Amino acid sequence: MKKILIAAILLVGFSMNAKVWNVTTTCGVIGTINVADNATVQQLTDAIATYNLMHCGVYPKVVRIISST
Repeated sequence: MKKILIAAILLVGFSMNAKVWNVTTTCGVIGTINVADNATVQQLTDAIATYNLMHCGVYPKVVRIISST
């Protein structure tokens, strides 16, 4: 029981430190990804490219990041 409680606390802790990004892939799939708040631009680019690869089957040559804060 303690292990489940600790795992739940860690999961909540990690999810509170993540930022949700809206992503549109090259084949038109629209979705969201969770990336850590302190992620670098390269880490964010890699996460978006991997999302595109999983949904469209191609690894994009260019990733455009548009932030509207």
